[in-house]
Amino acid sequence: MLGSAARHTSRSLTHTRHHLTRQPFSTRLLQRPQSAARRDLFQNIKTTQSTRPISQATHRWKRGFREASKGIWRKNPILLPLALFSLAGATALFTYVAYVEYTTVGPQYVPFPPPVADALRTGVYYTDVDMNPPRALQAYKDALRMALEMGMHPYSDEVLGIKLQTAAMLEKAGLIKPAIEVLDRVKREILEWVETGHARSGTGGGVFGVGLTGEDSQAVAVRQQKQRQQQQQLLKEPGKESKLEISGDAAKDVEDLLKIEAHESALRDKAFKQAVAICMKLGELYASDYIQDSKASEASQEAAVELCLKELQRRQRLNLPIGRSGRPTSSVMQQAPANNADDDNYDDDDHIDAWLNLEEIATALTQLADTYQERDQYELSLPLYVRALELLRADERDEKTNKDYPSCRQAHLLTSIGGTLGHQAQRAPTATAEAALAKAFRTAKKDGETEDPELTRRRELLARAVQFLLSARDLSQRIKPPLRDETCDMSCLFATLNLGELAVTQGLRDEAVARFREAGEIAKKIGHPEMGEHAEERLATALRIE
Repeated sequence: MLGSAARHTSRSLTHTRHHLTRQPFSTRLLQRPQSAARRDLFQNIKTTQSTRPISQATHRWKRGFREASKGIWRKNPILLPLALFSLAGATALFTYVAYVEYTTVGPQYVPFPPPVADALRTGVYYTDVDMNPPRALQAYKDALRMALEMGMHPYSDEVLGIKLQTAAMLEKAGLIKPAIEVLDRVKREILEWVETGHARSGTGGGVFGVGLTGEDSQAVAVRQQKQRQQQQQLLKEPGKESKLEISGDAAKDVEDLLKIEAHESALRDKAFKQAVAICMKLGELYASDYIQDSKASEASQEAAVELCLKELQRRQRLNLPIGRSGRPTSSVMQQAPANNADDDNYDDDDHIDAWLNLEEIATALTQLADTYQERDQYELSLPLYVRALELLRADERDEKTNKDYPSCRQAHLLTSIGGTLGHQAQRAPTATAEAALAKAFRTAKKDGETEDPELTRRRELLARAVQFLLSARDLSQRIKPPLRDETCDMSCLFATLNLGELAVTQGLRDEAVARFREAGEIAKKIGHPEMGEHAEERLATALRIE
């Protein structure tokens, strides 16, 4: 009994121990995988349920968009392409505006402080976009006031540009008289400042006759005389000036003063150039349809030429540099790259000067001479043409090789001189006298016959005119690209026509016919049918000469 009970108890304990030891282990192994699987499955179910509405909404939106787009194209076959084209055009337009603002408009306002630039933008808007002279004028006044308050030089390019822009705005608005008043005041202020600056620096004050009284002019003359005497004394004693030694802060101050004076001198040259340009602009405004004052226009052009010649004489007397236009010679242009062959893009620091160059002075002389010629004042226009030709030849001479490289401008001036001489020779007080003069030209002087001195003088003028016209024609044909331009073609055409006219005056039938035929061929070649018709008319006249 005890044995069987013991065995039964042992088996019960063993089963109980096995059950106790197995149950916790198996429970842990089974419960954790089951809970993780159930959790992942639950999450997958939630994710699927949450993304399903989004996918369905996207699908519905795409399907609706396709149906709507098909409907738009079907219902609006014309308006929709126009709308798309308008959108593309507006985008291109805004892109272009931004590009122009960044590359062209914006850099113009860089030299100005921001407040001044904002005022200038307002003035330009009321000038170019929405013309409103009172608002534009007020904006320019504010810009000028702020520029001076912020320390900008009153005669710098920027400040003078504001004043000139004001005059341009008034001219554009049709207010010519106020524009003339503004330009005249600016010109007077510039000349007074330039004159005073020359007097203080001892570089020829009292030249222009403005800004200085009689006593001041005498004081300036005395001061300049003393300075010249001191310079001559220093030249006689070369070692005398070496006794003066400047060092330290004093040397720096002297260097700063020299820089300031050089800057002021450059500003004076630029401002003087603006004054000459203003005089020429005043001449144009006085001659416009609004004013029609020929005398005032002529006076303004004469003032521009007078200023140029006085400044040229002052510089020659003081051995100051005289500006060159910097036009490349033929040899330089042949050696230069093709993209730099244009005259306007050529830049040479050894020639370009802030002051007026010789070419610009010649241009001023030519414009005044053209004004005189339009009024048949040939005795006044001829010296100006000749002087302009001299300056242009000096400008177009290579300083290194001392060779001349003429341009088409010389051919134009030679044609103008020849035409002026021809007009002087043919001019008569009445039409009857002119016909008699032409008949006298055609009549050869007999042996032993004394010719009228006036007729002899006119024959000499005709001979000189023919020489100048032949020179102009030969020069215009000799100039080759890249220096050759349309001016050469026109100079050759007009020189040939004038030679034909002078041949008609002298009764040279064969020569006149040849010249007019040649002029007609030139006009046809360069594309001027009107001048070709004129040459044909004059040819018919020449054929009737007996």
